[in-house]
Amino acid sequence: TRDRQGTWTRPRDLDDSFSPAVGTARCAQLAFSAAGELHVIWYQDRGDGDAVYAARRDASGRWLEDGNHPTRLSAPDAIAYAPSLAVGPRGGVVAVFTEERKGQTRIAARRAGAAKEPWGAEEMLSREGEVVSDPVVAVGPGDRTLVAWTQGPFGKARVATARIE
Repeated sequence: TRDRQGTWTRPRDLDDSFSPAVGTARCAQLAFSAAGELHVIWYQDRGDGDAVYAARRDASGRWLEDGNHPTRLSAPDAIAYAPSLAVGPRGGVVAVFTEERKGQTRIAARRAGAAKEPWGAEEMLSREGEVVSDPVVAVGPGDRTLVAWTQGPFGKARVATARIE
C-alpha cells in the first residue's frame, strides 16, 4: 500500500503478507472499478487443496474483505485455480476460474456489483465432460461480460466463449 504522501509500505518478512500465511498463494489478479474500489483474487492451498479467494476494498480505502479474511469463491468440495478478474465501467465485477469437482473440470464464474454488494452464486459456464482450461474475462459497457477459455483434448483444443448479460 501507499499513503497519501507517496510512501510505500513494504512487508517486514514472509509473515507480513496480504493473504493467509499458510500454504502457497498463486496467480494474484487485481482490478480497480471506476469508483476506486479495489478487487483482488488469487488461488491458494490452505491445507485442503487449491481454492479461489477474493478480497475487496471500498473507495475510501477500507477493506470489506481483507486478504487474511477473504471470501472463498470456489465450491467448498472442489479444487480451483487459474482465476481471471475484470471490472466493468459501472462497477460490476466478474471472477472466472477453473474448477475440478467429482472428476470433472469446468469453468465457473462469480459476479458482484459495487464493493459493498455480496458475491452472487457460482455459475457454471462450460459443459460437463469437456476438457477445459485457462479462462479469461472482459467486462465492457453496461457491464456486459465475455468469458473465453480453451476446450477440448490436447492438440485439438478450441476457444469457447460465454456471454454474461
